[in-house]
Amino acid sequence: MMKRSLLFAIATLLCSNAGAAPAKESRRLSTDIIGKDIGYPASPTPSGLNCIAPLTEPNLATTLYYNAALQPAIAVNPLNGNNVVAAWQQDCTAINSYFIVGENWPAMDIGIGYSSDGGATWNRTLVPFQNCNGGFIQGVGEASLAYSGNGKKVYLATKCQNISMDPNTSNQAGITVTVSSNNGATWSNPHWISTSSAPFPAAPDLTPSVSTSNINKNNAFVVYESVNPTSVVEFSKSTDAGNSWSAHTPIYTPSLDLGDADARAYYPSLTELPNGDLLCFMHRFHYATPSDFLYDIACIRSTDQGATWETHATHITNVNAPSTYTCGVVDSDQMCYTQATLQGYKTAVSQINNRLYVVFPYVFGNGLPQIGLCVSCDNGHTWSAPAQVNRTPISAPNSQAFNASVAVNDHGLVGVLYHDFRNSQTSCQPGNTLADTWLAIYATLPTCSGGSTGVGLNFVNEVRLSPTSYVMENGPDYSYIGHYYATNSGYNSLVACNHNFYAAYIQSFNGPFSPPQPIFQTPPTIGTLILDNNRRTTPVYSTVNGNQFTANP
Repeated sequence: MMKRSLLFAIATLLCSNAGAAPAKESRRLSTDIIGKDIGYPASPTPSGLNCIAPLTEPNLATTLYYNAALQPAIAVNPLNGNNVVAAWQQDCTAINSYFIVGENWPAMDIGIGYSSDGGATWNRTLVPFQNCNGGFIQGVGEASLAYSGNGKKVYLATKCQNISMDPNTSNQAGITVTVSSNNGATWSNPHWISTSSAPFPAAPDLTPSVSTSNINKNNAFVVYESVNPTSVVEFSKSTDAGNSWSAHTPIYTPSLDLGDADARAYYPSLTELPNGDLLCFMHRFHYATPSDFLYDIACIRSTDQGATWETHATHITNVNAPSTYTCGVVDSDQMCYTQATLQGYKTAVSQINNRLYVVFPYVFGNGLPQIGLCVSCDNGHTWSAPAQVNRTPISAPNSQAFNASVAVNDHGLVGVLYHDFRNSQTSCQPGNTLADTWLAIYATLPTCSGGSTGVGLNFVNEVRLSPTSYVMENGPDYSYIGHYYATNSGYNSLVACNHNFYAAYIQSFNGPFSPPQPIFQTPPTIGTLILDNNRRTTPVYSTVNGNQFTANP
């Protein structure tokens, strides 16, 4: 049994250093909200040893970033843009001894914020998932959110996972979905879409995405990757507004499609077209030849709301920007990994002209990661070559851009949310790389060619969403190779409702930060747990009124 003095020391560490306040909110117009901190001032999860000790694995070192948040998602009521819901990973962990391709480290719980006034004020709540918050599991993956087409339901999907084996349940991990009927204030008991008797990291099911139908308002869909032992994209559907869900079924097997037993399909997500077709997008990696290893983005189609699917995927583009390094070179000591090959794509469809957009990190002529965009003008059957859509000055000392989202408003304006290092004073500032968040606005042209991009989009304006630059290296450090700073890794989130753009993303604080402290070190039995009790990162919200931009500059 742990001595009382140790428990007291742990409690003292957990109660100290909530972090410095972020920069004050700045406004562009009276209807804009720029850079609003919507996170928890202090963790909602109890700090007892019984809550944090299960996060460790035998023979491995785990760092708990208590009070830190990562990977936000956002959803907006399509019938009332004042109702906004955001969700994020709260109290993140990093298992520092190894890296699992396609997997993310679990957080203690999913933080949820909801607003009824367009994001001017926020309330925070939990489902909950975490055992110590009254839930049923030790940890959770990233969150996926979607509003129903009639605005009556909000769906939240995540991977739930025990890190240490829980002898009281056979459900050690799996994909769950929960539903809110009051715009995010309260949530139903999570429904297991899939379950596993193996805890993290052996559980086969990864990274779910939830989406809904604008045509059949009670339809909702969940897709995820399962690796058991080969990679398969799985699908589940609800036709009664989330009250019940179909048994999960495989809809795509990359090894069969590509003829490579080792092929993988990462991070699937669904987009519904105005005609009711469903497109399931995914990252894939596979060997085109024994020596040629390729990453790409592809999609499969269903014309009957998920009853049947194509078996051969449509190739959209190869991806050539797997990582972003803070110094612009492959240097493991200065690593800022953005998961570009694993999840760094987002999609959107225009309800005006049916055009589809995919954004992703991509290397163009200068050899550094930028933001690429592909467009389809025929419902996803064919796609353009990548066009650069970030506005990072090429003359900037560090002109890299990374991690993008895309959305289209009711005027046909296309918004691209992304991060870059343009305000870093030199090309390499180890430990002090300045990051910023931007929203680039484009107008659509009558044809899918021409404009400033060459793919039917013309640049209109760019809005800075970070009131001040923030330090990339101040976020959680997942040090499996050199330093992997997770401040903006994985993804951000952008949606459009009517004329407005709504964004959720992560920013870091300036500190000062307390040094991490070892809680216990017994690797052969329990493992090593290191506590970093700092509010290093927080989810940030911005909304931008598209009416201030002219569609034809």
